[in-house]
Amino acid sequence: MISNASSDIKEKAFHWPLLERQYKLVTSFRAKDFNVVSALKPCNKGKNRSLNLIPLESHRVHITPRTPGIDGSDYINATFLPGFNLLKEFIITQHPVEETFADFWQMVWDHNAQTIVVLTSVINEKEFPQFWPDKEDDCDYGSFKVKLTEENSIIQDSGGYITTRDFIMQSTQDDYELTCRVVHCPGWPETCGPLNNVFDLVKIVQTWHLEYQNGPIIVMDRYGGTEAATFCCLTTLYKQLNFEDCVDVYMYAKLYHLRRPGIWRSQDDYLFLYRAIESLVSTLNLGEISDGSPFGSQLNVNNGLISTNGHAVKINISSEHSLKSDSLA
Repeated sequence: MISNASSDIKEKAFHWPLLERQYKLVTSFRAKDFNVVSALKPCNKGKNRSLNLIPLESHRVHITPRTPGIDGSDYINATFLPGFNLLKEFIITQHPVEETFADFWQMVWDHNAQTIVVLTSVINEKEFPQFWPDKEDDCDYGSFKVKLTEENSIIQDSGGYITTRDFIMQSTQDDYELTCRVVHCPGWPETCGPLNNVFDLVKIVQTWHLEYQNGPIIVMDRYGGTEAATFCCLTTLYKQLNFEDCVDVYMYAKLYHLRRPGIWRSQDDYLFLYRAIESLVSTLNLGEISDGSPFGSQLNVNNGLISTNGHAVKINISSEHSLKSDSLA
């Protein structure tokens, strides 16, 4: 659970009964067994860290089977999520188990995914092992090799750190190469300090990804759940705010749940999205961010949409917007 969200709800003028009502609408969809056929196959069950977070058949990521004809060999626990611009802007996935290391890199290779965000808080050999090669070692996965070329760390003001690792994936059959970067920010967003700092990682990833937009951004946490979904959602809302002068938290939270049920575990996870946007807006009002954003200095709320019109107000939950239960069903 993302814990930052719940400490001073009453002080922030959020209407808790309406938030609760809205959260129930956001998470109302429940997957049936026929929605997750591939994930529940006996040959694939061991590839899932948790059966509470598995891909729907309609939105799962397929990979090229390394052994054609073997049942389940195209399966990986990963789901496509839409962003602000693209229907498949993100791939949300779990930290690979050892037997799926090759599957993970196959997914990167197949889908030209040159940006990988890792939010796993602890990398240890037993539970969440390192899935990338060290600099002195190459990993050979048959049709391609993976080589680490550079590693750098950034110490954040909050005391946390971001490590970037650049890799070259080289075909073993021709001279094709794919460059990709792993951005590792362990414990995000818990380690960010002030709430508006959660967008620092969003901006770092977007800056890198601007040059490599031919494929989706892979976002990973331990189980492919709340932290990864929060990163995807805040990235999308940040873009929406820049381009449309408004954000619709409800719409994207529900849309993402429809794609990967189980990502929101509590109302606190949902409220965190509102709180993060509120914090970003407050920072903008104070003039502390100067990044060429086209939106105005202050925001207004109308029917659940936070929009800019030059009038400073608090972010709240609109009763009208909370009743839009069928808009994404």
